[in-house]
Amino acid sequence: MNKLKTLLVAMVSSLILTVTLMAAPVSAAQLPATGWRPAAPTSSIDMEYACRRFVGDPGVFLRVVVGDNVMTWQCEFRSGLFIRRVGLDLNLYCKTRRGQSARAFFTNFNNPYTWGCYVPR
Repeated sequence: MNKLKTLLVAMVSSLILTVTLMAAPVSAAQLPATGWRPAAPTSSIDMEYACRRFVGDPGVFLRVVVGDNVMTWQCEFRSGLFIRRVGLDLNLYCKTRRGQSARAFFTNFNNPYTWGCYVPR
């Protein structure tokens, strides 16, 4: 029985569980053809800063994870044995960094690096 218990403890100790939450940014939208302009000369979004500042405190920040389109940005955190991936609220990021009227838009769905903060013209 002790060998089985030791084996189970070793297996659990070496196992890292990953929890993936919805990663889509809130109110994700493609940039409309008219009515919006970049919020600053460099309106791109600093995803690592957004992860560290706007996700709260789900654990120790590890990295930013991105896939092949704009909906795949995630922040990865470690808390004990768990690795947790959390999506970003990019509109909150833009409002905080660029003013209350700012919103997050992307220009190309298939390029995750096309997010930016925009304000009404």
